[in-house]
Amino acid sequence: MSTKGNTSLNKGIPTPEDAFVVIIKTEWNSAIINALEKGAKKVLKAATVSVKSLVVPGAFELPFAVKQHYAYSKRTPDAYIVLGAVIQGDTPHFDYVCKGVTDGIMQLNLQIDVPVIFGVLTVLNEQQAIERIGGIHGHKGEEAAITALKMMNIQIFVPCFIDQLYPDVAFNMVKVLKKAGCTVHYNTAQTCCGQPAFNAGFHGEAKEVCTKFLQDFEGADYIVAPSASCVGFVKNYYKQVFENSAHKTQAAKTAERIFEFSDFLVNILKETNFGAVLNEKATYHDSCAALRECKIKNEPRQLLNNVAGLELIEMNDVETCCGFGGTFAVKFEPISIAMGNQKINNASDTGASVLISTDMSCLMHIDGCAKHEGKPMRMMHLADVLASGW
Repeated sequence: MSTKGNTSLNKGIPTPEDAFVVIIKTEWNSAIINALEKGAKKVLKAATVSVKSLVVPGAFELPFAVKQHYAYSKRTPDAYIVLGAVIQGDTPHFDYVCKGVTDGIMQLNLQIDVPVIFGVLTVLNEQQAIERIGGIHGHKGEEAAITALKMMNIQIFVPCFIDQLYPDVAFNMVKVLKKAGCTVHYNTAQTCCGQPAFNAGFHGEAKEVCTKFLQDFEGADYIVAPSASCVGFVKNYYKQVFENSAHKTQAAKTAERIFEFSDFLVNILKETNFGAVLNEKATYHDSCAALRECKIKNEPRQLLNNVAGLELIEMNDVETCCGFGGTFAVKFEPISIAMGNQKINNASDTGASVLISTDMSCLMHIDGCAKHEGKPMRMMHLADVLASGW
């Protein structure tokens, strides 16, 4: 979250639940402006961001209003969104107003440490304005809100096994997030989410690790991770770890702010096409964590359907567990291997050369089974696919 003059994650940063955007809108062309505001608020509400709206007479006053609010408000927002509609019609000073507003907003973005998102329509007539409030040319208000979300403090969490075994997945996730226009931060002090210790029954030790996770990501508007397993643990089990604890509220709010990679792209950023190219026949594996703990089913497929050259074929029993399950694969090795072999057999039957998933832990297990069975198939994390070809 933003604080005046703050350029690092230090004291004075509000808690994650306090993400806050100020919308400054004009009185003129109220029907159009209200539609812009409604669209912006819908997007921000879905992202659990609180909103305050202010009104000025016309578009020319927008930069001044932002500057005054920033200078004198007790609470600095994470972003400003300015909404207006300058319609040429018979207005002789149309070009002058347009230039004044755009120059003013541009200067503000250079002067203050809070992004000012331009949501002002500059059109020739009212019909063109209508086409930008949900008509054939999209919705300017929704677009402005999505841009504001992208400019907030997005922290990435890199799981232990990604960090140690598959670092390219993390790099590709960052590559895609940046292409989406996000401002991405990586806290080098981060370690583990605590899931391995918790699942092994060491709840006291797990709580120590989980407490560090809360501290590492305090102040993040969003936490994005390339692992539904880790995200699912934070979302669903931190409330158990911190029951009757001073960290209970913080844990609950952190759980609301952490997202699996595909979930964040599709449901928060509303982005599904990154210009990826992969000329392969592929099949997709639904990890248990994605499907059952994060409720993710369609999001990865929406993203994959926009990858040029990729032919996606569904396998039989696609929702069946691959058999990994963390320590399950060690404690119950024969069962785990049998489940992995079943998964690779179903994947191979599609004729696919690539198996894609949101979770490298599953892919690591399936890859081992595939190599043991002599069934060549390339494993690719979703982030690697979306970062292909550009």
